[in-house]
Amino acid sequence: PFGALIVWFAWRRLPMLGGAARGEGLDLVGIGLIVAGISSLTFGIVQIESLGLVAPAVWAPVATGTIFLIGYGLWARGRSNAAIDMALFEDRTYALVTLATFVFGIGFAMMFLTSFLFLLGIWGFGQGLTGLAVTPGPLVVILVAVTSGRLVTRVGHRAVIVTGGLVFAI
Repeated sequence: PFGALIVWFAWRRLPMLGGAARGEGLDLVGIGLIVAGISSLTFGIVQIESLGLVAPAVWAPVATGTIFLIGYGLWARGRSNAAIDMALFEDRTYALVTLATFVFGIGFAMMFLTSFLFLLGIWGFGQGLTGLAVTPGPLVVILVAVTSGRLVTRVGHRAVIVTGGLVFAI
């Protein structure tokens, strides 16, 4: 209900959404392809634990999601209103930073996942206590993001990113 209310409100109040019906502004087809692709991939990956890695019920949604995402890549080429401007990836620096961010995000998410699983399964914490126990992590992220943003203006992106990546790896 809240999602539907937000969509209705946004459709009435945001000017770029009004043009979406005429093919301007918001790329609804592109967003649909991205959502379908990510959802299918996620569904397939989630099924691995219960069905096994080689089950057709795992690989069918993974293949479907991949097809949707490739479809988005084809759909977005040359569109001025693409949800994700694929021309950005022609810039080598942007593409590599995006890849590094993606890999870092996976590592960061897995760190939190293992923390949750450890606290729940090994230490026997309840869900509420587990959430409370990991709360300092995101709070530190906020502080580090603000501090590193200011530091980048003084020493540059490379020094901050390389140092941060090394500290995270250690």
